[in-house]
Amino acid sequence: MLNKFTRLGWRAGWRQLLADPAFSAIVIVGLSAALTVCYLIGLLMRSQLLPDPVLPDPQRVVSFDFKSNMPGREDEYWTGQAPFALYMALAQPGSPVTQSARVQVSDVTFRAGTQQSLSKLKVAFSDADIVSLFGLKAIQGDVLAALKDRNSVALSQRGAERLFGNANALGQQVLVAGSSLTIRAVVPNPANNSLLPFDALMSFEAPANSLFEGAKEEWYTNTGQVYGRLMPGATVAQLSEQVQALLDQAPGMKKYPPAFTANGRKAAFLRAVPLVQVPFEGPTNRHRMLVMTGLAVSALVMLLLACINYVNLSTVRTLRRQREFSIRKSLGASPSRLFGQFVLESSFVTLAAGLFALALAWVLAPSFGDWVEMPLQEQVLDTLPCVSLMLTCIVLGILTAVYPARVAIHTPCAEALSGRGHSESAAGKRLRQVLTALQFAAAMLMAGLAVVVMGQARFMETLDNGFKTEGLLAITMPGSANAQTRLAFQEALAHQSAVSFSSWGFDALGSNPGGIHASLTKGSEPHPVYDMRYNEISENFFSVYQIPLLAGQVIKPSATDPKDMTAVIDLGAVHALGLKNPQDAIGLALQSRGRVVRVVGVSGRVKQEGARGPASPQLFRITLKPNDALIVRGPSNEKLRKTVLETWPRYFPNEIADVDSVSNIAAALYKIDSRYGSLIAMCSVLALLLAGFGVYALAAYTVRRNTREIVLRKLHGASGSHIVLRLAREFAPLLALGALVGLGAAWYLGQHYQSNFVAQAQLGVWPFALALGLVLLMTILAATRHIVAALKLRPVLALSE
Repeated sequence: MLNKFTRLGWRAGWRQLLADPAFSAIVIVGLSAALTVCYLIGLLMRSQLLPDPVLPDPQRVVSFDFKSNMPGREDEYWTGQAPFALYMALAQPGSPVTQSARVQVSDVTFRAGTQQSLSKLKVAFSDADIVSLFGLKAIQGDVLAALKDRNSVALSQRGAERLFGNANALGQQVLVAGSSLTIRAVVPNPANNSLLPFDALMSFEAPANSLFEGAKEEWYTNTGQVYGRLMPGATVAQLSEQVQALLDQAPGMKKYPPAFTANGRKAAFLRAVPLVQVPFEGPTNRHRMLVMTGLAVSALVMLLLACINYVNLSTVRTLRRQREFSIRKSLGASPSRLFGQFVLESSFVTLAAGLFALALAWVLAPSFGDWVEMPLQEQVLDTLPCVSLMLTCIVLGILTAVYPARVAIHTPCAEALSGRGHSESAAGKRLRQVLTALQFAAAMLMAGLAVVVMGQARFMETLDNGFKTEGLLAITMPGSANAQTRLAFQEALAHQSAVSFSSWGFDALGSNPGGIHASLTKGSEPHPVYDMRYNEISENFFSVYQIPLLAGQVIKPSATDPKDMTAVIDLGAVHALGLKNPQDAIGLALQSRGRVVRVVGVSGRVKQEGARGPASPQLFRITLKPNDALIVRGPSNEKLRKTVLETWPRYFPNEIADVDSVSNIAAALYKIDSRYGSLIAMCSVLALLLAGFGVYALAAYTVRRNTREIVLRKLHGASGSHIVLRLAREFAPLLALGALVGLGAAWYLGQHYQSNFVAQAQLGVWPFALALGLVLLMTILAATRHIVAALKLRPVLALSE
């Protein structure tokens, strides 16, 4: 019986869709658009937040996390990295972990066999225990053997295809940093949410792992990750206490000034974090979570709007079908039977919308994946997301059927059969008005929040950080290149007409908000300790970045006296040192870990932390040695890039040039805000369209319900403007309530979002005024057709109905 009833319900749902194609199109398109957005954002959040499915027992595998505790610095945060010296300490007897491994990820240039073309792959230099910690399994060969051999490499399928055109790479030879390596294994591509991203795996001790001297032994240096597996019975809290004790007792920690450990103070902190918790740790992850939460809320708001539209339109259609339902009730149909029919009809609509959304998600997934820099198309047809989508559609079908079914069940049969039942109850009318007010509120919330996010992103892109990035190229040096080759390359570029200035540095200014910090004291005084951001530069640095010198001049250190070290500090450092003016800093001796540097110049304030962090005092030590990044300036960016690429092969024939504009590098800090702000803006546009459909339906119903009243008013001499104002009174309270709720929520969420930034855009009331204006415009456009229809009503036809 149930199967027969179900078939009849599906058949009735299909007939209703065909009988009212306009209704069907509006409902299914609206629901499909909202479900598509929800589905794609759900896939994105699944990829970002859920643990890698191949991880064995991820609750027992931990990542070690380091946080410095420099005196005078208040913006310390957990780095997500750990000192490699910890790995050696964990290898000692009595260690609380059964396995541990270091991971250093770098971009490395490969030459496949005898081919002339080069390819750059992301290489994870790791210890052998990483295989069992991350559940790595080879498709071909032996990945464990590959990591135990310094002259071997394991490729992912993606890496093998890039080098050889297919995944059958076992036994092939590759050239890396002048050494020939053998492919000993091919492994599956890491998942989108893997904490171990790689195109290739190599031994941590491989010659191509160009760590700087001392990086493997120092406790206050972090350039990668250390992972471990808890011993049976051990807890994460116990492990955190033990690694903190190892850090406190490390010999290297005693080299720091007494202020680091005065009065029982910790010089630094070290903890263990389960892998399932890692995606939620650190300021970058928390900010990404905040933005993704905003996206998820936007998608749910869209789905709410689409469902409200469906309920409103379905209710209007139910009122038109009162006679049909009254006949069914007169023939003995029970309330549960009527409710079941509504559920089946509604589920038919929502499932149809879900199938259409799935097809739409499949089409849009490649573009959406490129936009968020995460491949998602392979996940679109995964079993769990698809089943979740269909179950969501069924739940929506049940929920959206409740109110229309209630209207049909409570309609008096006698009135409906006599042709007098074309209106809903007062309570029903109020409920639908509340739903419409929610539509207005949601549309204003989305529009206002989108303007805030995009306005803040635009403000960050134009923020004055004290240095110029236009016309600059950053060239990252290969880790294997020696100092002589780097200097020769710089000298060759200096003789080219396209190059005006060049300078060395740790990296491009603005590319790394955290950076390297140094704790310094004035002269021989042990207190106080001043925290400054530290960089090593060459003499043309300030000319390259067009940073003005306020006092002194750039003086190179002596080439023969290793103790002669000179530096330029910025205006922020002058203030931090308690000096009255820049000139007072000239000649000042600053000491760090037994080394003395004399201040020879003061520059304008430089801020590398972007909009999210407070500006740190800057110290630029002038050096004669080349560094990791060469920054070049020239009159033409195009000619500058061409010159660099033409000169590069003569000095680094086995490396791919890593060249990018400094402007692009600096803008990358805000890419997530700009990109997700655009996504929220697109969601807000869809939300406005969905709200417009809702207003259109409400206007149609309002005109239909007030037809006789409008005609009578016209017969008694009411003007067109009077009729318009009469109808506008139906919308004005709903719009006012929506504005109060929606704009209030947009203001609160906008304030919460901007609280993550030290430098905030002063947007004032414009985001909310714009949101209100857009919703007003949408309301006018959606209601105009029915208002014009009301003004053209012919009294004879209206009164004869």
